[in-house]
Amino acid sequence: MAAKPKPNSTYEVMDYSGLNMFALVCAVILIIAFIFMPWIGSRLADNGARLMSDVLYGAIGANETIIITLIPLMALLSGGLSLWGISRPDSAYLATRLTTIPGVVGLIYFASIFLNIADKSPVHTVGAGSGFWVSLFCMLGLALQPWFAQPNIHYRISGGSSTLSSKIPAVPRSWIPYLFLFFPLMLYL
Repeated sequence: MAAKPKPNSTYEVMDYSGLNMFALVCAVILIIAFIFMPWIGSRLADNGARLMSDVLYGAIGANETIIITLIPLMALLSGGLSLWGISRPDSAYLATRLTTIPGVVGLIYFASIFLNIADKSPVHTVGAGSGFWVSLFCMLGLALQPWFAQPNIHYRISGGSSTLSSKIPAVPRSWIPYLFLFFPLMLYL
């Protein structure tokens, strides 16, 4: 059983739902970038999901390493942890801290690419696509999430308020249906 923060501490007055929502958004964007965006080059057919399936099925000419499977697994794990933190406010502090672990583990793939450990990766030969870069920034967001939870930084980011509604910009109610349609329509561009 994890130790809870001391009563009347700064951590108990802070609202961790915003940080867990940030982790959930990073996880969702990570899954979308891995499946739908080009991982190498600019062709949509060269997405991360196809590269991972080639590696898992042992396709001839698969040039990616097995650690590409860390990306979707860590995205699903961080999404589950952040949903747990959002749904149970008493566990929000612990979920915020635990969500960092999948972010750091997911960065192992990117470290292997940048340190040339994965020599046969097509990212070196063809070039990284937009899905690769979006996934990298989302993994960094998951890994750096506890930094945003520090009381002084949290206070500066939120403008002195610790509620989720103070962090979300005001959107007119008539725009809400269009916000849900925005991302699916972006796939057609």
